[in-house]
Amino acid sequence: MKLSTKIRYGLRAILQIAVEGEKTPLMARKIAEKQGISEPYIDQLLIPLRTNGLIRSFRGRRGGYQMAVKPRELTILDIVEALDGKLSIIDCLEDDKCKKATTCAARVVWEKVDKTLRNTLSSMTLEDLREIEVNLEQTHDFVI
Repeated sequence: MKLSTKIRYGLRAILQIAVEGEKTPLMARKIAEKQGISEPYIDQLLIPLRTNGLIRSFRGRRGGYQMAVKPRELTILDIVEALDGKLSIIDCLEDDKCKKATTCAARVVWEKVDKTLRNTLSSMTLEDLREIEVNLEQTHDFVI
């Protein structure tokens, strides 16, 4: 099982906004440059983050993106689901009409994996990642 590029890159984009866009809006072009992701793809990733109210955009010369939600109030699960919809490792866990829901032994495994994944992603906030990112940048500066 692999998480989509949309989720991985979207998390990197919103993390960049949380790190650098606190005082002034961060332009999509700058996010793209910092993350090594094309600007058109960054633009596509920012749409669901804005639509779901996680970030806000500002137009004009000094426009860009800033957080709409405090990073400490935003779980990684919130971000994943804003980007890609409700997280579920297997379709039958979402479907209440599954014909084998009560007779499928494998479903027990998928429910446990799903619960563990959701618990892990909801236990970490964007602020947790922001702090890690800032510490990594500071450590990297001294390594050179």
